[in-house]
Amino acid sequence: MIDLRATIEDELTRRGWSRYQLAKIVQDEIDDEIGSTTIYDYLAGRSDCGARTVEALLCALDLEVRPVRGAPKPAPPLRRGRPPSGDA
Repeated sequence: MIDLRATIEDELTRRGWSRYQLAKIVQDEIDDEIGSTTIYDYLAGRSDCGARTVEALLCALDLEVRPVRGAPKPAPPLRRGRPPSGDA
């Protein structure tokens, strides 16, 4: 499984950006309702965040999540109710 937090931190390092710079871009250009504390706490590992915040962070860095070729397919959803009987 991919570690999005580590991927974002690696990209910040690669670009020479600070967490502050990333938060500023997110707030100024993508979603001004995402607080800088939310971003700092997520990147520091102090909290998780929702999909909206992760999407904004990835967008600010021009990154995207794509399936990995050859990765195992997700399991089918569980069926609710009684299992089918063999007498049908």
